[in-house]
Amino acid sequence: MEDVLTKKQKSTFSGELERRLLRNILRLGTPISMIFLGLGIVLLFYSPVQEIHTLSLGQIFEAMFQFRSEGFINFGLLILLATPVAGVVGAIIGFVVTRDWPYAGVTLAVFLVLLISIFIGSH
Repeated sequence: MEDVLTKKQKSTFSGELERRLLRNILRLGTPISMIFLGLGIVLLFYSPVQEIHTLSLGQIFEAMFQFRSEGFINFGLLILLATPVAGVVGAIIGFVVTRDWPYAGVTLAVFLVLLISIFIGSH
C-alpha cells in the first residue's frame, strides 16, 4: 500500500511544521537572550564598568571570552533583536515549503524592510 497524501493534507502537514518552527524560534530566542543579559548583569556586580558601549561582533566575543559584562549584555541584546528577524526568515521558509507564494512574497518584503532598517540604523 502506498501512503499518498492529498494536496490539502500536505499543506496542513507543512503548515504544522512551519508553526512549530516559528514557535520554537520565538520560544527559545527570548530566554536565551535573557540568560546572557542576566550573566552580564551578574558580572557587573563583580567588575563594575563606567559605561557599557556598543561593541562590534568580534569585540562582543572577545569581551565574553574575557568574562567582561559588556560582552554578555551586548550578546544578549543581539540575540533579543535577532529573534524576530529569525522568525521572519522561518516564516519565509515555511511559506516557500508550502508553496504559499503570496504570503512568501509579503514576508520577503517584510524581511527586506528589516534588512534596510538594520543597515540604515547601523550607519
